[in-house]
Amino acid sequence: MTREEALRRALREALEEWRHQELPPRMVPRDGVDEIIPREGGEARALVGPRRVGKTYAMYQAVKTLENQGVPRTRIVYIDFEDPRLTGMRPRDVGVLIRVLEEYSGGPRPLLFLDEVQALEGWGGLVRVLHTGGTVSASRAPPPSCWPGRLRPPSGGATAPLSSWASPSESF
Repeated sequence: MTREEALRRALREALEEWRHQELPPRMVPRDGVDEIIPREGGEARALVGPRRVGKTYAMYQAVKTLENQGVPRTRIVYIDFEDPRLTGMRPRDVGVLIRVLEEYSGGPRPLLFLDEVQALEGWGGLVRVLHTGGTVSASRAPPPSCWPGRLRPPSGGATAPLSSWASPSESF
């Protein structure tokens, strides 16, 4: 099996698990979650903050909101880049990722939630290509801080509201 075939298989497995994954039944309601919900043709949003303040659960809550609005799970994609199956994924693999996402969603571009994307070396280029649909050389792409108008935190900044959402000992 080639490296590309192995990655394609790992991505398909992760997406199939996601399709059937139940979200946590009890989530602490979070203010401002509507601001991180991806919109068709909208900006990429960066959700940043210290570890264990609830960023992943904020994404889950956004997914739940979309599902409650009737968006099917196949149009919503959550990828955790700390998934051991995705270890070794590189920005140059964006083509494989895009093809697998197209297969998975079966239609228009899915709404993406990328968790722990910083675990991927050169992640800025991957996000840029996924967002713009362009063909930027991911290894040479500027960091996200250099993308005015393309990657923005939720209004009011991201760290302050997130750090006040939860404490590390809070149970979700």
